[in-house]
Amino acid sequence: MMKKTLLMLCLLMVICTAKAQKAPMKYGKVDPADLEMKVYPKDSSASAVILCNYGYFDSNQLQFVHQMRIKILKEEGKEQGNFAVPASEKTTVKGQTVNLENGVPVITKLTKDGIFIERITKNVYQARVAMSNVKVGSVIDVEFYYTGLPSHWSFQENIPVRWSELILEESSYFSFRKNSTGYIPLSESSNDRWVAKDVPAFKSEPYINNYENYLSRFNIEISSIHIPGDFYKEYATSWDAVAETLRKDDDFGGQLSSFTFYLNGLEKEIKATASTPEGYLVKAYNAIKKIKWNKAESVWASKNGLSSAFNKKIGNEADINLNLVVLLRKLGIDANPMVLSTRKNGLLPPFSVSLDKLNYVIAHAVIGDKTYLLDGSEDNLPLGLLPERTINGRGLVIRKESIEWVDLTPQKKKQIFFGTKFKTGT
Repeated sequence: MMKKTLLMLCLLMVICTAKAQKAPMKYGKVDPADLEMKVYPKDSSASAVILCNYGYFDSNQLQFVHQMRIKILKEEGKEQGNFAVPASEKTTVKGQTVNLENGVPVITKLTKDGIFIERITKNVYQARVAMSNVKVGSVIDVEFYYTGLPSHWSFQENIPVRWSELILEESSYFSFRKNSTGYIPLSESSNDRWVAKDVPAFKSEPYINNYENYLSRFNIEISSIHIPGDFYKEYATSWDAVAETLRKDDDFGGQLSSFTFYLNGLEKEIKATASTPEGYLVKAYNAIKKIKWNKAESVWASKNGLSSAFNKKIGNEADINLNLVVLLRKLGIDANPMVLSTRKNGLLPPFSVSLDKLNYVIAHAVIGDKTYLLDGSEDNLPLGLLPERTINGRGLVIRKESIEWVDLTPQKKKQIFFGTKFKTGT
């Protein structure tokens, strides 16, 4: 019995030792050689280099720690002192800028004024950081702690990366998926640990509208949460699950089905001045466009809801286009929201599911055998013509009990619906 117990303990120690990889950096312990570095040996043209980017998710504590160290090599590299990383609503941030002055390291601490937690979508946040006293020769040293997982992890950046490592321990409380992009091969890869070494800087091209879409990185998203015996919820296990999440959310589906009486007056006015569904569509579109777009993109209505945006005549594009869906439905038109990812945000993953990747919503309306895709956020946009930012792969129509994919690849240079007439431009 004693031998068996000792054998089990030895096996446990081997497993724990294999799992617990030594962190490649420790916050506050800057290598003197990095402080003295004048040129990055792997790329002498580099204005800055990420010396180390390390992320570790502790599945027991459900906590993610992110440590990053950056060396500034040239004047233009000083812009790396202002950056943003994935975070949560409540994130602990520590940071310091280390400069070598007369052979002595001088530390400038990151202040609270240099930290801003920004909400990107309903469930995605990022921490914006502005470091102090950044000079040529500085080493920037930062550490982030928060509950949950990062929305993404980049192994490649627009400057070289000497070492990037991500460890994601499996959790019994939730499942997640990671979608990979880019072409940089990983130096090490296992079920829960990935390492990239000596990664070259990403070189942007003139035709690329957002270089981040082409970086080698993981996009990470929680697909379900499971608390044994108490709670289970699916978020992104399938596109049907995504649609159901949207339908039940107070800031999306809830806005379409409750307290729409504020549009009653406009409904009566339109019905009094038009006599056909096509006429209703044109008047509804023009009326909703009186809500000015505040330039915020989202699939979620603003905090105060659709009625507030309608009454104050300002809101995000979801406020505008969800209001349009509600008004069209009140007018008896088959209308539903269509969610998508903008060009700047990147294409929806072709072989996986993502709720967090959706960042825009337009109106999808059907009259007879004609389909109208409508976006009321632009003042001078003719009915039926979408902004260029939305023409990106495909969109998902969220009907009350089903979903439908719509191709957003233009078949011609320009297609415009004017009421019941269809015209093709050049």
